[in-house]
Amino acid sequence: MKIFNALVNLLSTFGLIIFSYYFSAVGFEGKTISSLSNKYENLFTPESYAFSIWIIIFLGLVLLGIRQTALVLRKEHLNIMPDKLLTLLTTAIGFSIGWLWSWLEEYIGLSVIFMGVALVSLLLLMHLCARTRLSKSWPEQFYYWFPISLYSGWLTVAFIVNVSSYLTKIGWSKIFPELYWTIIMASVCFLVYLI
Repeated sequence: MKIFNALVNLLSTFGLIIFSYYFSAVGFEGKTISSLSNKYENLFTPESYAFSIWIIIFLGLVLLGIRQTALVLRKEHLNIMPDKLLTLLTTAIGFSIGWLWSWLEEYIGLSVIFMGVALVSLLLLMHLCARTRLSKSWPEQFYYWFPISLYSGWLTVAFIVNVSSYLTKIGWSKIFPELYWTIIMASVCFLVYLI
């Protein structure tokens, strides 16, 4: 089962990278990720340069996937990420791909759900990693802890941006001022990072 999970994780990582690049560069039905971000822009939307963090996240996830697969193939079970953790990571990646599709179809409410599931999977993964030795020694920190930390950290912010985009779409700012919503969400984001 470990080799299957490791390969599925590695392939899903490459799938996320390919879909992300394609939908950012080429788009889907005349829409790109950034064009829709501009359409549903709000005070919490990051500047476009902030999205360059994905280069580091993708590189980290690829290195994690390659290392995990190599360790499984060499049967070095002592350093292998447990199947439960690998399943959570693959779930997060799969729902991130689902987010790409729902965002480009402008199913903004559904995209919030997809990103929410991806975020919860990553936060559970962070919690479980912290309880194992994957966060203790240097190689595990480099190959496992840091990529997962970056991915979950970015998705925490992206989830709040996604919710804000949905609220922009439904006209929430007419009921609740956007500035107050941004302050509240920045505080929530800070608390999640603190925890």
